[in-house]
Amino acid sequence: RLLNLKAIYQAKQLITKENVDIVHVNALTAYTTGKAAVELKIPVVWHIREFMEEDLNITFYSRYYSLNILNKACRLIAISQPIYDKWSQIITAPMDVIYDGVPIENYYIAKKEKHDKINVLLYGRIVPGKGQIFYIDAAIKAVKNITVACDFYLAGIIEDQEYYDECCTAIRKSNLGHRIHYIGEILDIKDLLMRTDIVCICSKMEGFGRVTVEAMLGKCLVLGANTGATAEIINDGETGLLYKSDDIKDFTHKLTTVINHYETYANIISEGQKYALNNFTNENNASKIVGLYEELMKGLRHG
Repeated sequence: RLLNLKAIYQAKQLITKENVDIVHVNALTAYTTGKAAVELKIPVVWHIREFMEEDLNITFYSRYYSLNILNKACRLIAISQPIYDKWSQIITAPMDVIYDGVPIENYYIAKKEKHDKINVLLYGRIVPGKGQIFYIDAAIKAVKNITVACDFYLAGIIEDQEYYDECCTAIRKSNLGHRIHYIGEILDIKDLLMRTDIVCICSKMEGFGRVTVEAMLGKCLVLGANTGATAEIINDGETGLLYKSDDIKDFTHKLTTVINHYETYANIISEGQKYALNNFTNENNASKIVGLYEELMKGLRHG
């Protein structure tokens, strides 16, 4: 509490010193600068990137206090329609949907060489919400009916050691350690995608789905859960494939099918890449946010 009060005081000093016109807060989980701006009567633009309970398993310390600050923002930005759908029912301040952008050059792959086996990947933080155990269980079941050479990979930083250990135990008990591999935290995602054919998105609820976009740009077939922003980004059967969230039978069936018949999904992979290129560039994101700033500044000048 005292640290937050100090941070608010310091933010107010900086805002005043720099003669700031608009304060942009980048997440729900960081409020001190927003609070400082509200107290100084400076317009606030507030990015909403998270569901909170559904994706991060966290909640406001004081819901009334937090919502009261958020409602004093001039404009809120939801990074996907599902984020908008949740928070627009709770917060009364005006809200827009502006998709995040990604640096296209870091992930875009124009052409891939054919691999000697199908490589399936789930990557992201090793935490329960990302669904690694669900993915491992499906891989164990799918192996029995896969008719082509195939290996499964997991990558990402370990943020929950106990959960990671549970993943390792599941792989060890399956006796499929030679088929299911954890390859650690990867810094060069483009190189990883170059070696990957299918990317699985097993998260319980994605606020945006950056991994989905990266995989599309990287010319991978994406198989994702039909929840949150994953279901918004993927048009089932056109830009990727969806399975029923938390339905291990449906996921295993679709995973087995796409592995055995991977060559038939070339058009979906191509359309997914085109969709990502057209909708999720940094340029698109920046243009829309700058346009919002200009709209607010115009209102201030005429206010």
